[in-house]
Amino acid sequence: MYRITIDNLRPKMMSTRPIYDTAGRKIIPAGLKLEEAELRRLRSMGIGSLYVWSPFLAQETEKGLISETTRLQAARTVWLTYLSVSLDKAGEGFGLEEVAKEIVREVKESGNLLIQSCDVRAYGDYLYYHVVNVAALAAKIGISMGYNEGQLLELVQGALLHDVGEMMLSQELMEKTGKLTAEEHLEIRKHPERGFAYLRKAMPQLTAPTAFAVLQHHERIDGRGYPWQLKETEIVEYARILAVADIFDALTADRPFRAHVPFHEACRLLRALRGKLFDGDLVDLLLPVIAPYPLGTLVRIANGKVGVVTQLREGENERPRVRLFMNRQGGLLAKEQEIILGEEPELEMYRVLPENAAIPIANLYTKKRHSASVLAKKTVALERVEE
Repeated sequence: MYRITIDNLRPKMMSTRPIYDTAGRKIIPAGLKLEEAELRRLRSMGIGSLYVWSPFLAQETEKGLISETTRLQAARTVWLTYLSVSLDKAGEGFGLEEVAKEIVREVKESGNLLIQSCDVRAYGDYLYYHVVNVAALAAKIGISMGYNEGQLLELVQGALLHDVGEMMLSQELMEKTGKLTAEEHLEIRKHPERGFAYLRKAMPQLTAPTAFAVLQHHERIDGRGYPWQLKETEIVEYARILAVADIFDALTADRPFRAHVPFHEACRLLRALRGKLFDGDLVDLLLPVIAPYPLGTLVRIANGKVGVVTQLREGENERPRVRLFMNRQGGLLAKEQEIILGEEPELEMYRVLPENAAIPIANLYTKKRHSASVLAKKTVALERVEE
């Protein structure tokens, strides 16, 4: 499967992963064959992209850091908790600690899994799934740091609550697609302090490190963050972890004002900002568990040939196995070639093909496979007649 933005989705494409709302209802099933009506429905619901069937690979269910069941339960729990804030009710957490424990448990059990996809959600559900994703990524970093169970639970609860202050912003401001005014920027930048103040009053059972992670998750190690322009170790460690996890998920998510950033671009940006905006040691813990070139990614290598990523490699996440199927002139190879970039130092990854180039290539490849299938069936039929 591969991810396609809404503007590049075409009739006859087939969804391979379901999409749920915060209530856990399935709003888009896997296996849905898209027609014009479905495409219009996706746009009306605020769906920015979809994972669709790929002609290059067998369709397999990808495992994530946490299960779909836990992701849905966590998103619903966060939604209920955040809703209580918008209604100015006492924060009960609605089982937030139990959800945090389950996230920690499942991330531990995920072992050396490489992260290669993210959940797709409607714009209106972005906030709730975002904080769950940040919690899973933060747990992954915390485990790599050797955190004990108590520290992991503090960190994950902070992640689940880190954007609670956004519930005090107007819905109009949260969903604005145009350029923000200076006043609107200032209003948004108040959400960490508002979230911190709310939690200290309404959820006093939270530890100080958890609450300060919420307050400081937008601080940057060069002092250009907010709300207090803290630097380096003036920022609590939990907040520095959340900052790295937060930016990665935010970049790779669809937003009303922009499409998602592909994984390889998000990794490149993180690498460029390590030691500047973000703690370099923490960036170095996250990048090795991200697959910048997920399965199904179409790439062009240095010799001009085009191929598809067919296998991820732990410890060599930037140099996966690739099946070459197209020459540099755009013709399909008579015989496809499997290479492992990690074992071919002279063959560098040149570029990832953009969607507008990948889609016609996928169509061409599909036609080739269909023609080969028809020919094979005719051959079998002729052989039976001759017998």
